[in-house]
Amino acid sequence: MQYLFKEGLGIDPLVLNKTNDKEKYLYKLSGIMFAVSLLIIFISDAYSGYLYSGDILGGVVGVFFMGFIHFSIYRLSLLTVTTRPFVEKEIESNKLKRILSRLLPSMSGILRWSFTGLIAIAVAFPATTLLHHREGTIIQDNHRSQLLKDVKNESLAINEISESNYPFVIFETLLTYRTFQIGLIFITLILFVPLFLLSYLRNGKIYQYTRILRDGQKEDIKLDFFNTIKDSQLIVDNKFPKQINLEEVIVYMDAPFNTQFKNRYNRAFGNKEEFYNYLTSL
Repeated sequence: MQYLFKEGLGIDPLVLNKTNDKEKYLYKLSGIMFAVSLLIIFISDAYSGYLYSGDILGGVVGVFFMGFIHFSIYRLSLLTVTTRPFVEKEIESNKLKRILSRLLPSMSGILRWSFTGLIAIAVAFPATTLLHHREGTIIQDNHRSQLLKDVKNESLAINEISESNYPFVIFETLLTYRTFQIGLIFITLILFVPLFLLSYLRNGKIYQYTRILRDGQKEDIKLDFFNTIKDSQLIVDNKFPKQINLEEVIVYMDAPFNTQFKNRYNRAFGNKEEFYNYLTSL
């Protein structure tokens, strides 16, 4: 399970253990549903390849080719939910913009849900057809026989038809079955469950995983930054006769993340004299 979290969803198990019990449970449930979704995707793509080719080799090609494509896009859609900007900077906005930002979905969210939906539909049709394999085979045989009757005077066409497969005819006919419709909806919803759970965690009032992860990474970056400043200070002291304190000349309050200027550098405009005084104060 830890391997699935880390390699599949990009979740660090050590950081996850520091979150609250509810968040741990929802992440574990997301991981389980992600594994179930992957199983459905690979089985569906294998059966889809079989439907197109009519042999086992087609199924193998389908699971390796289409399975890899579906897996990559599906996993990427989920990974983008659990990531946030490393440093979030607050930007002032009016009340209308704040309301619209809450009501209207972001472009990344629209793309994420759209890609997941397209993959879910592409996977759900073959997967549900697999549950109706016997009916699908009968539908294809009947369709093939009808085509043979229509072109019985052309031997070349008869040979081509007798060796062809018609997965979309199977899909179209099975779509009129009530059980097929229910299975289609059920499998589609299964593939949406991980995305729904991760989106719920991301937009929750208390979202600990990302905060804990970023806090740890920030501490590592700050430690490395100030160690570099300390080493550089020794070089400056040896090379230049005039004393220069590198920490004092940093213009940001939150270096190395650089989102907020120190008060004395927080200027946006001024006249020529003020600009000259600003330069000489550095």
